[in-house]
Amino acid sequence: MSALNQTPAATDAAAPVIAGENDDLTTEQPAAANADDFATTKLAPPAGDVVPPWPDRPQIRIADGELPEILDASERVIAQHFYSRGTSLVRITAARELPAELKHPTNANDTTSRRDRPDDQRVILDCAPSYLATEITRCADVTKHDARSKGSRKTDFPEKYARAMLERKRWPNVRPLDAIVRAPFVREDGSICDQPGYDPKSRCFADFDPYEFYELQDSISEEAAAAALDKLLAPFDQFPYETPAARSAFAAHILTEAARIATPCAPAFWYTAPDPSTGKTSLSKMAATIVHGAEPAIRTWPNTAEELRKTIFASLLVGDRSIMFDNVGGGAKVRSPELCAFITAPVYGDRKLGVSENLTLPNKAVVCGTGNNLNPVADLARRSLVVRLNGNMPGSALRQRVFRIPDLAGYVRSHRVELLMAALTVIKAHQQSGHVGPTTLPTFERWSQLVRDALIWLGLPDPCETQVETDDGSDTLADAFTSLAPKLEGQQFTPGDVAALTMFDKQLAAALHDGGCSDPNSAQKVGYWLRENRDRYGGAFRLQLAASYANSNHSKRYQFVRVRTSADANADLIGEAVGSAR
Repeated sequence: MSALNQTPAATDAAAPVIAGENDDLTTEQPAAANADDFATTKLAPPAGDVVPPWPDRPQIRIADGELPEILDASERVIAQHFYSRGTSLVRITAARELPAELKHPTNANDTTSRRDRPDDQRVILDCAPSYLATEITRCADVTKHDARSKGSRKTDFPEKYARAMLERKRWPNVRPLDAIVRAPFVREDGSICDQPGYDPKSRCFADFDPYEFYELQDSISEEAAAAALDKLLAPFDQFPYETPAARSAFAAHILTEAARIATPCAPAFWYTAPDPSTGKTSLSKMAATIVHGAEPAIRTWPNTAEELRKTIFASLLVGDRSIMFDNVGGGAKVRSPELCAFITAPVYGDRKLGVSENLTLPNKAVVCGTGNNLNPVADLARRSLVVRLNGNMPGSALRQRVFRIPDLAGYVRSHRVELLMAALTVIKAHQQSGHVGPTTLPTFERWSQLVRDALIWLGLPDPCETQVETDDGSDTLADAFTSLAPKLEGQQFTPGDVAALTMFDKQLAAALHDGGCSDPNSAQKVGYWLRENRDRYGGAFRLQLAASYANSNHSKRYQFVRVRTSADANADLIGEAVGSAR
């Protein structure tokens, strides 16, 4: 029989019990001690050390050999104070409590190069054993059996038990947490959550004043939705959008932030212009300011894939909803398999900072970036929308412009409520309309229904038109194939053969790098690149896997197949290998 359901003898150690107002566990209350209990002791305990249980507080009794029951009881005590996120027990706290490695994920000693979150912004933090033990002690009467008094003595919850609770990785009584939201938001079913506190439908914690926002009408007409969209975009009409589709992409960014909880994944947004001082950085912050009441988590563009993973995962750990990479290198062709994976992942896993432990977390973040003449390429191109600005004037004239709203950031903060409610009005009205838009964007189907279709319904250009201006990587891949194939004529080759060529040919190395190979001098990286581009076409060539051998250091061999002759670009010669196989 479990110690929770039996009455211990007077000489036995008291069993662990948690008692509460609605507790369905058997509760055994120890009798209060009296002076006779200490008649044979040499030292009487301090005043207040032996205490009767409080009738309105949970009771946890500590006893050896009853660890599972103690942990079950303790979990019920903290069920309404903590949350489960993936395999972590977490708490909601202020950003000022974050450790340095989460404030500055790529360099904990760098306190100047990055602008962090406001100190009072709510963030998510893993629960430490000491904190958990303290909270259980604060929330319950923790007692243990005292052999001398034959009664119960008040004590602190042992930290070793708190560690054991965290190592469980699963807490059925604790509420799951996907995100913190700072305003009314769209749920997955299209409804609007406008009440603060924990929302079980979305598994989100809503941190806002309900009296600050107003309730939307049950039925919203198309005319009212169009007026709301005009109100939403009016403060930003002086920005020099290069095309109407770029303006629509900016509107999509705002709606995406407002509807992100309801979408499994969302595209990235890139703000670019040919010249500095065009306003791309200011404009890129507006969506997060409207929806979350604060600027996005601003980060510099990392130099390596590892740093990028570390940066985005650190932001995800603390619950950042908007991640911004500021001032990506001018003229950069932005490609990143790591960012592609993050953008399209409803849940995202990586190694936890500082420990050798993998963790998978719900992903409810929106990514944006800024830079001069940025161009997302390859797989990132179809996962991105581009807000391109063009002032069509010299830089000195751009810096002297006078805007109708001089302090745009201050204006947006003071009018945040009406701007956000306008965004939610557009989304809700479209959901009620029954409108069906064009074929949804692959991978982003729910986003297309909530955001893209709403803008098209109200007469804006398709924001996905901005993808036409991006580079799908075909040109750079063609250049790489055209540079590499003639050097390997008549050969089946390994990744090591390619790396050896690039060691002495900087022009070839540059072509492969532009074509997507992260390190043309590394046989391993070249192997990844060849595998990624197997059976793809580039210029007059197609890359094929020629042979694969098990238990060999050169297990895979490739060859190029010519699909068009240089003399006649329209003549298909599919199947004709470049030279004969070696």
